[in-house]
Amino acid sequence: MFSRFRFAFVVLALALGIARPSAALFNTTSLGLPTGSLVGTGGTTTPPPPPPPLPPITISRFGNDWMEVSVRPPAGRTSQLLKRPPDGAYAPFQTLVAGRDAVIRDAALRVGKQYCYRMQITGGGLPDETWTRCATTDWRVGFEQLAVTPAESARALRLFDWRDTQPLAAGSADAPALYYMNLLIEPGDPLAEQAFRTMGLHVQSTPLFPVELNVWTDGATIATDCGLAPVATSTLSLAVATTATRTTSTSSTAGALPEACKTAGRWSFAVVPGSVFNELRSRMLEQIAAGQTPGVRALVFRKVPVAAALPVGVSRHVLDIGYLGAQGFEFNAIPSCVVVDGVRYCQVRQEILGWLTRKVVKWVVELGDEAVQAVRGAIGRIERLVRGEVQLDVQFRVLNTDAAFGVDQVMRSGWSGSELALAGVEVEVRQGLGMFRGKTDANGHVRLTVAKNVATKVCVQLENDTAELTEFLIEKKVCLQEIGSLSGDRSVAIDVRDDYVNALLGMTDARAWLRDVVGMTMPKITVLVGSQADQLAAAGESFAPCMGRMPGLLGLGADVVGALGSILHPAFLLTTTAIEFEFSVDIVLRTNDDGSRGVPVHEYGHTVMCEMLQRQGLDAFQFAWTDVILQTATQGPDDESSWINEGFADFIAAQVVGGTNYFAAPNSTFASALHYCDAGAACLEENGRDTTTFEGQVRRVTTMLLDAFDGPTSAAGDGSHWDTTAAPFLSAVANDSNRNDEAVELPAADLLTLFSYWDARGWLLREDDFFGALADLAQDRGYASSQVCGLFSIHDPATACPSFVARVSQPGGTTSPTGTVAGTTAVFQPVATTTTTTTLSTSVRR
Repeated sequence: MFSRFRFAFVVLALALGIARPSAALFNTTSLGLPTGSLVGTGGTTTPPPPPPPLPPITISRFGNDWMEVSVRPPAGRTSQLLKRPPDGAYAPFQTLVAGRDAVIRDAALRVGKQYCYRMQITGGGLPDETWTRCATTDWRVGFEQLAVTPAESARALRLFDWRDTQPLAAGSADAPALYYMNLLIEPGDPLAEQAFRTMGLHVQSTPLFPVELNVWTDGATIATDCGLAPVATSTLSLAVATTATRTTSTSSTAGALPEACKTAGRWSFAVVPGSVFNELRSRMLEQIAAGQTPGVRALVFRKVPVAAALPVGVSRHVLDIGYLGAQGFEFNAIPSCVVVDGVRYCQVRQEILGWLTRKVVKWVVELGDEAVQAVRGAIGRIERLVRGEVQLDVQFRVLNTDAAFGVDQVMRSGWSGSELALAGVEVEVRQGLGMFRGKTDANGHVRLTVAKNVATKVCVQLENDTAELTEFLIEKKVCLQEIGSLSGDRSVAIDVRDDYVNALLGMTDARAWLRDVVGMTMPKITVLVGSQADQLAAAGESFAPCMGRMPGLLGLGADVVGALGSILHPAFLLTTTAIEFEFSVDIVLRTNDDGSRGVPVHEYGHTVMCEMLQRQGLDAFQFAWTDVILQTATQGPDDESSWINEGFADFIAAQVVGGTNYFAAPNSTFASALHYCDAGAACLEENGRDTTTFEGQVRRVTTMLLDAFDGPTSAAGDGSHWDTTAAPFLSAVANDSNRNDEAVELPAADLLTLFSYWDARGWLLREDDFFGALADLAQDRGYASSQVCGLFSIHDPATACPSFVARVSQPGGTTSPTGTVAGTTAVFQPVATTTTTTTLSTSVRR
């Protein structure tokens, strides 16, 4: 901006005829100037010509909504001042007093609009004169003071209008332009800050600079709507005039903050890439053109209070990226894209995408992500270029967080006994604002090229192919160790003992069991952790809503209710937004369960059932899982879908980690919410028969599935992986407790096939349909009816063969003849359904 002002001044000087003297009287040798004759012809001095008289009218200063016009009406003549507003005609503005200079302040102008002032001089026996000057008010509305004051806040709200804004310089990929701004976060919008960060903005609740913090108070950032008159702020020198559109309003004077004001939100402090501002501006203008209220009400400029933080020759709102890096500033916008095999994939959480859809109409996710990566990458390149490069090798070793397994011991797989590695996670090496990334290999090792002689911190992003752990929809990261400045290449071994890492690796181990034993590849899931998870935890327990990858009937219903109800009252939208939030992750894992070895695996078992249901079709998943959710509110012995769901999750937990959550089997030891079977001892082989309690029904499901799939040759295990008599527990995978008390031994791959047979029988999780599907599958694998009856009778209170063992249906929709088993005839009957209203709940871990 300084260079532009200097250029404008030179142009003005030339226009006014101000010239440097051609000769001067001084000794040229005394100042070190170039030698040469500086005297006039004949040795006499030539005085400089007198400067031309100043024009009778100039625009000396202006702000967002005002201008100051300096006039010098000549004596003895008549002078009239006229004004032309945007898209208007000249009209008389003020009569001037001959011979009296004056400065006229024209207030209440439109922001970013061109105004012209014309002085007409007549009489005095001289030719008539007309002088015209035009300038444009500053469109950059915002805050100029260190402290946020109520008056300036109200003024910024009153003046800001997206139609008055202009595109900003975006910079380049290597040097993106960053602007210091204040962003209005509207009240009652819990997703706003995270959504803006997803769009590529850095957003925080406090000012960036310490000098601002000295005068900052949290209450001052509350924005209010008031009928406030203009308040003079910064001024600018003469600017080049531009075209404008709207007409002006009448002049007024500054006023005090009225008492009757309403809360509009809270001002957050933002660092905004120019490209992101331009895209957001385009979307807001589209909304306004369509007759809608812009979803983002105000994004205004903020004066950078430290001169060193300004790049040379720019406006007062631009931030110097080198200065930010030197101060350790961390750009907190959320990257949303990854590159896999040269293809760019971008993803936004369901509820954030809903927020963006409602607020911004459409948003190019790649644009925000590119802006984020450009800022961080630029800092990193600058650091390495200036300081030099070194190689950093990091080897991670993961230790247990569950005390029963020994917090000084490496974390091991329950089902395989192998050491678990922190594999496939993104490592962030932070050096001030600079950041370098790499992904760990299968052994938990990563090598990165980083900057030399910079304080270095090693962090990891809690996301791999299995799951993404998020905290209020922000990808969760943990910083594991500060390793100081690197003067040369270095190898570092880092021991990781972290609850979130424990949860991620426990679920990763479960996914590996499904892949290697069942032959099933689970998609990535979303796990909510942290304080937001604690607030959402149903009855204080972790749970699995299973809505991170697909909407459910309840989630979609919440959207519809919110959209319709908001017409009557805005509170409907806020309430249903919270419901939508709850149903947009797969697992909600409360803080007390993060460090448990088994709870994350049990909850992961629920998402496995969800995936198996979904593979039968979206309708199958929606109806069956909604029924599970509704029954979870009571969890009684007659709530079949709920105890089938929990029994299946405990079966997965037993297979993967060797423990159950809902019941204590014989010869088991309790630790961190799970009961772990002692390897080699009769535990889950003790068949469950109790149908009078919810826990008894869960045990029936778990032990029946275990009997159906384990055996001497099966890849499925007996659910006892640890020597629990030792302290801490020791891996003892080889010890087998299988009793071989039934003939059926299904291959582990049939666990997924089971749900195809269930889908052929019905569309809700009921004992007849689910266990009947298991019976159908066993018979299709060649087992006789008597052998199938043997499997079920040992889990029956009366040791009888249930009627559902009769063959009813097959996958694909064909129906077999009704069969007779143990003197009974089983006829398939669809389950009657009723419409019911209940409190929304989810699959709750005990």
